[in-house]
Amino acid sequence: MTRRSMTPEDLYAFAERLDGPLGIAFKSAHALIRHRMHLAGRGPSDFSKGEFLTLFLDAFSDAAPSAYAHLDRETVDEAVQRMAANVRMKAAANADGGEALN
Repeated sequence: MTRRSMTPEDLYAFAERLDGPLGIAFKSAHALIRHRMHLAGRGPSDFSKGEFLTLFLDAFSDAAPSAYAHLDRETVDEAVQRMAANVRMKAAANADGGEALN
């Protein structure tokens, strides 16, 4: 399977989506991650790649419903779970054996 290179138009389209609910969910997830790391007394480099991925996906899952309040909660939860499964699958396929988070 060949992977298409990102174009400037792709990046602009992604940036535009970040102005909406997706960006709100990412920002909220970031705040949750920082808070949870603080509570755990750990920094980003204290997590393995897998642990940090789980931390992100859990935070995004918690943040998405309020960012997408205009949608049915069940629809949002299902979409987030599909996204999380896809991210985990891609992370497993791209694992290089290293555990340290760069």
